[in-house]
Amino acid sequence: ENITTLDEMDASEAEIKTDEKETTKAEYTTEEQTSKQEETTQQEISEEITESDEPETTESEEETTEPETEVTEPEPAEPFYVGDFLIVCRGTYYEVIGVKERPEYINTLPSEYDGIPVTSIAESAFEAKYVGRWTIPKSITFIGKNAFRRSYGSELMYVEEGNPAYYSANGECLIEKATNTVVMGRKVPLDANLEHIGDYAYSGFGSGVDLTIPEGVISIGENAFEYPYNLQCVRIPSTMQSIGKRAFIGSKTLIRFYYNGTIAQWNAIEKGRNWDLYTGTYVVHCTDGDITK
Repeated sequence: ENITTLDEMDASEAEIKTDEKETTKAEYTTEEQTSKQEETTQQEISEEITESDEPETTESEEETTEPETEVTEPEPAEPFYVGDFLIVCRGTYYEVIGVKERPEYINTLPSEYDGIPVTSIAESAFEAKYVGRWTIPKSITFIGKNAFRRSYGSELMYVEEGNPAYYSANGECLIEKATNTVVMGRKVPLDANLEHIGDYAYSGFGSGVDLTIPEGVISIGENAFEYPYNLQCVRIPSTMQSIGKRAFIGSKTLIRFYYNGTIAQWNAIEKGRNWDLYTGTYVVHCTDGDITK
């Protein structure tokens, strides 16, 4: 009974081989799946590394950047003389910036060149220069600071009729209309509607022995009457509110002021530093008494 037949042995052996094949196949399938999973994981890691290495693109980089255009500064215009006066182009207008050493005594500043108007006189344009009997054309509507500082030789200065910015008081001084300010002059007019004596307005021109500043004037600018020739007496109106720095510097012959107000009012006038530097030993005669320097 315990004897196994040949057929049974063959069947058992076949079953064993079949089991071995299925086991081997299953193992192979598992290994294949594991290998594929590892490859997939490595690929994902590689993609993540690649993405992290790439720089982020900002919105400004995504936008199209236009090439920068170099701005070329225009070359400055070369000044040149028109008659006795040195002018330079400022684009839409010309400006007077100087004058020859010895210009014609009777002269008129240019009003235009090549169809472009001459509208201004530059700052310090005629400083320490000879100024004759000149006429300012109506085209000139701006005169720079200290344009006539310490210039000399002028007796009369005229302004062409129709000038919207300036006028001449009897040819003796040049006055700015908007502010009623004397820009330059030889004498202080008594019949003009003045409010201010400008900086350096009478520098270099002298003002005579006796100087009267009319009622209505409220200020005297810096260096307005510096180093006058033989100035001895100055009459100050009661309307005066301020006297600028060095206004009467170098007035060595000055001996008296006549002030049309009280001592308290005189002391209340704002006076700039060194307003009376290098002046004589003067006396201020007020309506209620005197003050000595």
